[in-house]
This record gives sequence, structure tokens and C-alpha cells, in this order.
Amino acid sequence: MSKARDIADLNVTILDSVEASATADQTNAEIRAAVEAATDSNVFTDADHTKLNGINQGVATTDSPTFVNVTATSLDISGNIDVDGITNLDVVDIDGAVDMASTLVVATSTTTPFISLGSTGNSYQTVTGSADGNNVTYRSYQNHIFKNVTGAGSSTDGTERMRLSSGNLLVGTSTITPYDDSSGTGMAYRDDVGILSVKGSNIQPLILNRVASDGTIVDCRKNGVSVGSIGVIDGNNTFLQGSAEHGGIAFSTNNVVPFREGTYRDNNIDLGQGDVRWKDLYLSGVMAAGNGSASAPSVRGTDTNTGLFFPSGGVTCFTQNGVERGRWDASGALRINGSTGYYGEKFTITSSTSYTQTSVRTGTGYEGHIVFRNANGAVGTIFTNGSATNYNTSSDQRLKENIADADDAGSKIDAIQVRKYDWKVDGSHQDYGMIAQELQAVAPEAVSGDADSEEMMGVDYSKLVPMMLKEIQSLRNRVAQLEE
Repeated sequence: MSKARDIADLNVTILDSVEASATADQTNAEIRAAVEAATDSNVFTDADHTKLNGINQGVATTDSPTFVNVTATSLDISGNIDVDGITNLDVVDIDGAVDMASTLVVATSTTTPFISLGSTGNSYQTVTGSADGNNVTYRSYQNHIFKNVTGAGSSTDGTERMRLSSGNLLVGTSTITPYDDSSGTGMAYRDDVGILSVKGSNIQPLILNRVASDGTIVDCRKNGVSVGSIGVIDGNNTFLQGSAEHGGIAFSTNNVVPFREGTYRDNNIDLGQGDVRWKDLYLSGVMAAGNGSASAPSVRGTDTNTGLFFPSGGVTCFTQNGVERGRWDASGALRINGSTGYYGEKFTITSSTSYTQTSVRTGTGYEGHIVFRNANGAVGTIFTNGSATNYNTSSDQRLKENIADADDAGSKIDAIQVRKYDWKVDGSHQDYGMIAQELQAVAPEAVSGDADSEEMMGVDYSKLVPMMLKEIQSLRNRVAQLEE
């Protein structure tokens, strides 16, 4: 047998070196003797007799041979090895060098190969999953390209679906940087940097699905250590958290809540910090804060002990340097430098030094400082001019009716008891004054308060001035009459 002769020629004659008179029913021993007597330089030796033992004894010269356990140190095939897909070739063991001058084809038919190995480095390898060749792999040097084609196909046919290129896996794309694209779809894993990128067109490019139980869906790690995670809690609430002792958030129904180490956290996690702050906060609803205290107000600026706190229901307090400076109490009253009122008043200023209040007008003319009003309108004012203060009460004619001369005030003047007394609070003495309860019977318009009330009564001495003027006028008339 010549090395140059294609093994497939055995379909014509089993062995040319066998004598012409040999028949297919000769024994192995007879065939071996005929071969050893041949003069061909490529005749089989005794060491190769086992190869001839692989020839079926009853095969005809026109049949294809069957080889069993063929072993050699080298195999040089100049033609094709054709396996038609019916014969079961369990083991092919080639221990030496393999020189395939053309191709090796394994197929269900000779026109649609399952495996086709090229003889040169830049030829193509094809693998199909069906006889019509609709799923094909092409190999070109370092690239493995998977395509959909019709029929046997070639490297230029069909639509590329996937490729392995220089260690990179590309699916639905031929670029290793789909994250830079503005259109199309695909996925790429870059082996050189360990990046997995996915792009989608008009659809979410990546879907992660955890079934059955709550827990982590994405585990973020650095150097093998978990530094954060994304997951689900309470059925459908998504959470995003850092590692232990790091803050996180969870998204519940209409709420974003603090979250850490797999659970919700109340009064435990800050939003921002002293040197890393959020810029602006825009709200269309309610901002709810804790109660705080004078030393740690719940609403504050950069000064940690100056701001607002809420000691009890309906009360808002101002604190400065950890000391309460004012409050709005539950009745709506404002207290400055104090926390209580005295007579049910709505504005109280408490001070231990100097003035409690200063009213300043920059002009030097007749300038108003305070207006007193009730349901009927303005009933009094305090004005200043260049060097004096006017305390005014309402007296406009338009506010009055039944205007007539006042009666003689002599009897009332005589009824007023002018007293001297000492003040209990500090023991100070006053030479001239009146007792509110005594004056109330004579001139009630000059007295405020009720004798039966715990609130102290008072006297407005200015209300006695008109009465005294009337009596002065009467005295002047009598004096004038006497002088006549």
C-alpha cells in the first residue's frame, strides 16, 4: 500500500499488493503470506500485521473497510476521512503527528457538515446543531464566531450571534464597549479588565430575579469583601445599603426610610454630615422633626445648640447657646426671656437688666410708635415729637354723641379719698395716692379690675384729670363772683 494513495480508494480494491488471484474469502494467514511476498517497498511488516486483522474477513472488494483499534506512530492522510454519521467511531487514538493536507469532515451528509476542520491556521471550523446547518460556528485564528445561516454556510453568511475573541465574550454585538454605543443591543464581557456591560434598545438591558424569599439580589464586593448590597425586604420593598455600620435606604409604599444591616432603622442614620452637606431641600408637604432640647435643638444651623426645639405639645421654643430665649406657648402667647405670662397676656418680655423694650423712629416730627386697637378700631396711640412723648386716647367728636356741659364735680372731688401708704413689696412710702376699691365707687372709669378677682386692680389717674378740670373751672367762677 502506498502512503500517497487515499485511504478512500479502498472502496475500489481492498489491497493492490494482494495477488490478482486472491479472493475475498481467503484466510488472514493466506493474505499475510501474499503481502509478505510482494516487492512493493511500502509493504506491511510483521509489526503491522494487526492492522490487517482489522479487515472484515467477508468484505467484498467494492465495500468500504472498517478499522478497529488502529494504532500507529504517525498517520499521513493526503485525502479525506469521511464518516457518514451512521458508523459509530468510538475511539480515535493518534499518538504521533497528524498531517491533514485537506480536511476532516464528520457529517450526516457530505454536503452539510457537523464538524469541518481547516488545514491552515486561518481556515474555518464549523459546528451545526441540525442537518440543515442553521446554527454554525466559524473559527478564524483567535476568533470563534457563532452565526445563524442557511445550508452549509460560510464565514460571510448569516447573522452573527456570539463570538469569543481574545478572551472576550460578545453576545449580540461585535464591540467590547457596548456601553459607549447609543443604539443597538448586546452584551460584552471584557476579560482584560473584568467588565460586564449590557445594552438594550427600548427595554431594560439587565433583569435580576430573586424568587421565593427576601434578601440580597446584588452583592457588591471589593477585594473579596462585601461593601454593599441591593435587595428586597417585606415582599416588594427594595433596599440599597452599605456594609455593616454604613447607612442605607429602603423604598416602601410612598416612603423612603433609613435602612441598615437588613432592617429598618429609626432615629439611627443621618442624612449628610457636618462637613459634607446637601445643598437645598425642597418640600411640598410637611417637615417633621424630633422634639430636641435647649442644648440640642431639632432645627438648627451650624451652631449645634442654637435653634428651635419642641418641649411639649403646641409649644415652640428658641434656644441660643443652649439657653431658652423665647417660646410660643400652646395658647399662642409669645414669651421673650421667659416661659410664663402673668395676666393672660399674649406678649411678655422678661428682663433682669435695663429696658425690656425700645421703640425707635428715625424721624423727629410727630411720629407714631404704638397703636392700641380693639374691635371698634384704634382707641389709643403713643407718639413722639422732637423732645416729648404723647399718650393719646380716642376723643374724636365723630366717636361721640349727646354732647353737653359736664355737671359740677365738687361732690365727686370731695368724695375721692386721697391716701398715703407703704408698698408691701419693697416697703416704699407714697404720700399721695388712691385705693382702687375706694375710687371705684366714685370714678369707676378710672379703675380697672374686679375686687372679687385674684387679678390686682389698678387706677388710671389720667382719667381723673377731666373731673379735676371741671372743679377748677367751678372754683374759678366762684372766685370771680366773689371778686366782683
